[in-house]
Amino acid sequence: MLKKVKTSVLFFPSAGSSPSTYFNMIKKAPKHVSISVVNYPGREKFKSKPFSKSCLDLVNFIGLENIEHFLHENKNNKTIFMGHSVGTWVMFELINQLTLYPDKVIISTFPSPCISENKRPWQKNKHLDDKAFQDELSGWEIDSRVFKPFIWEKYKDLLRADCTLFDEYVFNVNTKYLDIETTLIYACDDIKIKKEMMEGWKSFFKCTNFKILNGNHRFLENIDNFEFIY
Repeated sequence: MLKKVKTSVLFFPSAGSSPSTYFNMIKKAPKHVSISVVNYPGREKFKSKPFSKSCLDLVNFIGLENIEHFLHENKNNKTIFMGHSVGTWVMFELINQLTLYPDKVIISTFPSPCISENKRPWQKNKHLDDKAFQDELSGWEIDSRVFKPFIWEKYKDLLRADCTLFDEYVFNVNTKYLDIETTLIYACDDIKIKKEMMEGWKSFFKCTNFKILNGNHRFLENIDNFEFIY
């Protein structure tokens, strides 16, 4: 049997998420696969840091030097950048500023960044009161326990800040095409994101396959099958 190449994955999470959200994914990953989750400000070890106001602001917080350090540190491994939901847009903006690239990119359940604003499948949260915002979040299959008053007061500012990342996103028409092997993932039970919304990613990456997996928008939190990595 051929020994599988060690693979290092840098994961860019969805809105409202933190590294601990993906504990099961990290734990269940094959032994030769190491997954590191990017931590956004306003949560866990960066709880005291102010929320990012845009995807570019978040890229600055993450730091290009930290990403290039990850690539250098794992130069003998296969390196993969994987973005989920709005994490795909954060990852996209970051890659476009790098001079070193991962071996592969995985884009999970989010529209291409060039999707026109009137076709984005969500309402801007700045126009919504708390009840309407909760209804909007339900479309992303968020755990309904978050809406309990004592939990909601703790997390609503974080959720609004994170949703603003895609609400106010402005696509850069001068974005370059990157010749990086790319897999697109679509979750077949996703309420908001449809397969055709992801087709535009092919304008920016060398999209070699399109995988349809079972589950809703949060499928990665309890993933068992890691074939999409290969």
